[in-house]
Amino acid sequence: MVYYEAYENEKNARVREQKLKHDGNAMRELKKRVGLSQGDKSGAGFTLMELLVVLGLFAILLGAGVPITLGMYRQYSFHSERDMLVSIIAKARTQALSNVNEAPHGLAIAGGNYIIFEGADYASRVQSLDEIIPANPTITFTGSTSEITFAQLTADATGAGTLTMTSGNRTADIIVNNEGRIDW
Repeated sequence: MVYYEAYENEKNARVREQKLKHDGNAMRELKKRVGLSQGDKSGAGFTLMELLVVLGLFAILLGAGVPITLGMYRQYSFHSERDMLVSIIAKARTQALSNVNEAPHGLAIAGGNYIIFEGADYASRVQSLDEIIPANPTITFTGSTSEITFAQLTADATGAGTLTMTSGNRTADIIVNNEGRIDW
C-alpha cells in the first residue's frame, strides 16, 4: 500500500510510509485520519427505521395523490367525450350543408354509440352509410333530444334541443337550435 501524506519532502514521506508498513498500522492510521474506526458504522447505509419512515411517507403521498389524479383523469375524460360529441354533431351538420349524397344528415345516440346517419330521420336512414362511433359507457344522456337531423344545404335542425351529458357529479349541456347552431 502506498500512503501519501503532506511532508516537506519526498524522503520524509517515504520514511513515514516505511514506518507504517513496518508497524502494520498503515490501514489503522489511514482509517483514523479519514474518520473511520473499527466499530464506527456511520455513513455505511440506512437503518431499518429510516427506511420504514421513508416508505411510510411515500405511502401517505401516494394515498393522497391517487384520488387527485383519478379525479383529474375523469374530468379530462368527460371533457374529451363532450368535445368529441360536439365534433360529431358538427360533422353531421357539415355533411348536410355540403349536400353529401344530396340528402339530409343527422346524429343519433343509440345502443351506446354515436351514429352519424344519412336520411330524413334515424328510422328511415340508409343503414349501410351509418358511421358508428362508440360512446364512453360511463356517460349517460338525458334531455329533449337523442336524435338530431340537419336539412341538406341549410342545416336547419329537426329534433333541436338540449342534450345533457352526465358522468358522476359532472354534467354538460350541448344545445342545438333550430338553425343548426351548436352551443356547449
